[in-house]
Amino acid sequence: MSDRLEQRVDEWLKLTAQSQEESVPRAFHEALVRMLENLPERDGRVPVKPRQPFSRSKKYLLAAASAAVIVTGLAAGTYVSPTFAEWIKSFFTRPELDKGWQAAAQQGFSQLPQAAVTDQGITLKVMEVLADTKRLIFTYSLEKTDGTPLDPTSIFQKETYGRYTDYYIKDRNNFYLTDEKGNVVSESITYGLLSGQKVTQSFRSVTPHDGRFADVSFYLKPNVAPKQIYLNILLKKVDGVDGTWSLKVPVDLEKSIAATMTVPVNATYTTPSGLVIELEDVTYSPTVTTFRIRSEWTGKALQEMRANHPEYFVDEKRDRLIYHSVHYDVVDETGKVVATTDPAAYQKSGGELFHQEEIDPNDRSRGSISIVSQSFAPLDRNKTYKLVLRGIARTERPMKAWKVNLKDLENQQASFAYKDFRAAITGIRYGEESSILEMEQEVTTMGGDFEVLDEAGNVLPIKEEESKIELGEPESGTMMRRIKVQLPVEGLTQKTQSITLRLRTVSTFDRNVDWQVEIPPRK
Repeated sequence: MSDRLEQRVDEWLKLTAQSQEESVPRAFHEALVRMLENLPERDGRVPVKPRQPFSRSKKYLLAAASAAVIVTGLAAGTYVSPTFAEWIKSFFTRPELDKGWQAAAQQGFSQLPQAAVTDQGITLKVMEVLADTKRLIFTYSLEKTDGTPLDPTSIFQKETYGRYTDYYIKDRNNFYLTDEKGNVVSESITYGLLSGQKVTQSFRSVTPHDGRFADVSFYLKPNVAPKQIYLNILLKKVDGVDGTWSLKVPVDLEKSIAATMTVPVNATYTTPSGLVIELEDVTYSPTVTTFRIRSEWTGKALQEMRANHPEYFVDEKRDRLIYHSVHYDVVDETGKVVATTDPAAYQKSGGELFHQEEIDPNDRSRGSISIVSQSFAPLDRNKTYKLVLRGIARTERPMKAWKVNLKDLENQQASFAYKDFRAAITGIRYGEESSILEMEQEVTTMGGDFEVLDEAGNVLPIKEEESKIELGEPESGTMMRRIKVQLPVEGLTQKTQSITLRLRTVSTFDRNVDWQVEIPPRK
């Protein structure tokens, strides 16, 4: 039996032997051993050390754990529980993971590093790693020296939003990716937590499963493709215990690089509003299909915006003053949407997995150029697809103002509109020195940014750290969503007769587009 398979069996046996007390006939025990010995090697998997006989201790554990395997008498032989078969195959074929991870794991792109470190009687194990030039995922476990599993998410701080839980670094624990020279190649992102704390970290998601394992995923920086990268893990506290658990796990990318192909497209379209869009190329990699799209306002469009909307250019030093994003669907021969940038639909369709964005360094002051790489679950190479443009989301600065008589709010809501943006004041909760302004908004992608002015035209401070936003689910096909906002406004009291709301920035959606382009297949 190979070391790869023996390692899988060892872990599975320990797990099941702890919870099973029933026994099965010895004949089944021997049949299972023969089946495991005869399992074929997966393509691309190379044992990391010489093959060794299946140990006596593992055979003993196998006998104790056999009750976890479902047996059915068949003319063809013995039937093994699908749970066990899938577990032996890969952690990343689990249906709750996105289709890209599953497809790459089924094709043999994952690796078994056999990496572990023990301190203070606690062992950190890296069970499996899968990576290409776009992203990486690994599975790990935490357990005591006697094999007792620990909660793998105890090393993170958690925030729960309804049915979703997000994980963030704490206790100086850290995870990141580097190349052979030690350069960090994982993208980092800064999050603002509900507590007001800001956290910068390299990993993007944590997915606990089976009670004792967790997956951690990363995005690689654009245009980084070393033949080998390193998964760096440094833990300073585990399950409330101080210590040092440090691992540097090599991950080979040569196989995934060989399976990656970029196909040029260079198709362009100019919208009626003056945005030139170019689908530059499509990259097919083991875990994703990536579209690289460049967009830039024409000189005429920029001149018109400067003449008609000078407020867009108030601060020339700020980036992306006229920010925009291109939205589209990818459809198959039948017109079925298989990938999309529509936030309401992409999760259901196996859609957008992550979004990398670059800005031309020579044009940051104007912000008129956008170069984005958007990645989706891998497309079927045997099918034909089209990219269908749906519209352009834009951040505008209307600086439009509405005066509100607060006494009128006792009888009716105060409503406002700008293009497809809608807002209404639904109530005010008064305090002695400040009050909470309650609003509902119907918005494109994100909401509007308001200023609140008193009767004299003075801007009233908003306690941003105490503001609350409740996001509704996006509506499929419209790019719209409903949100509820609570704004704590200083200086707004029951003595205030009227206020003025000034809409500083808002997201709008331009649907006046008509463009389709065929996506070249992988050759």
